[in-house]
Amino acid sequence: MRRILSLGILLWLGINSLFAQGKTQIITESNPIPHSLSTKVVGKVLGENQSPLGKVTICLVELPDRNSMTLSRTKSDGSFEFDHIEPGHYMIIANWVGKVKKNTESFLVEPFQEKILDTIMLDEKSKNKQDSLRGLSSKL
Repeated sequence: MRRILSLGILLWLGINSLFAQGKTQIITESNPIPHSLSTKVVGKVLGENQSPLGKVTICLVELPDRNSMTLSRTKSDGSFEFDHIEPGHYMIIANWVGKVKKNTESFLVEPFQEKILDTIMLDEKSKNKQDSLRGLSSKL
């Protein structure tokens, strides 16, 4: 009798675990997304003449409310990556001293996928802006 009861419990546990694997998990603030469902966002920043830019500040901004931001810097080859990003809509802000700040279009990060962004090109800040400020101050 004990053997039959033990076999019945083992069989019930085995069947229960098979069905449990197919259950949908609801993601909430109190139950965040597991790292196995999160993904990676990767990209590259180049300057004039297609030269890679290192140490560019990269800000990953969650949309639409822009309340959540994650910061990183590019490596010497201009590449950057963000790991364990939850699915959703984001944009990138790239900023470097002496260059024009660049915002990307919004993009979707999906579970189980690596998001590879288009290359971000940063242009030199216009030197004419300084000249125009000097001209304006001379007129005042």
